Amino acid sequence: MSPRPFFFPDNTVLINMALLGHVDHLSAFVQGRGRWCATIEWEWRQSRDELSLHHADAAVRGTCGAVIHPQDSEHTDIEALLTTMRRPGDPPNRHRGEAETLVVISHRPDLFGAVFMSDDGGARQRAREEAAVSLCLGTVDLLAYFEVMGKIDRRQAHEDLNVLRRNSRHVRPADPTGYDRLVERLWAKRDIVGQGRRG
Repeated sequence: MSPRPFFFPDNTVLINMALLGHVDHLSAFVQGRGRWCATIEWEWRQSRDELSLHHADAAVRGTCGAVIHPQDSEHTDIEALLTTMRRPGDPPNRHRGEAETLVVISHRPDLFGAVFMSDDGGARQRAREEAAVSLCLGTVDLLAYFEVMGKIDRRQAHEDLNVLRRNSRHVRPADPTGYDRLVERLWAKRDIVGQGRRG
């Protein structure tokens, strides 16, 4: 396993970061370790055009790096995982990007320990069951990290939640109180780690 993980955002996170103007913060967070699979890149292109997010395209591509294409048996496993993720009435390609990402991570030793970033509850649950995924983060988790990094302040984070709500973007927690609890836990964790290093 690499000493530093790779970070795989899905399209929900990319859209949210673009809407909020925080793709540069995401890039600083992943520190050159962002990655994406072919279907996520395709989904981003569709969303970029539909939601007029062209202003963020270069930054998104710079953050996510070269596109990873599934190979050989990965295609079979993607279809199998996709079948278990679909619900009655889902469009044929729903969850394909997330399924492709999770299979690619699990099949390639150099990606073991990757961080999966998504606001899709079902995809996050699947990722938590995948041994090759070390952590799952959503948009609000990322906002909390951005605050701890000094990229945004609490007022900005609360306004970001309002922006997401006005754009019908579903995230958890969606309220300022829930965000405050989340970020305070992150601050406390950082303080504990810092004390351990000093001790």
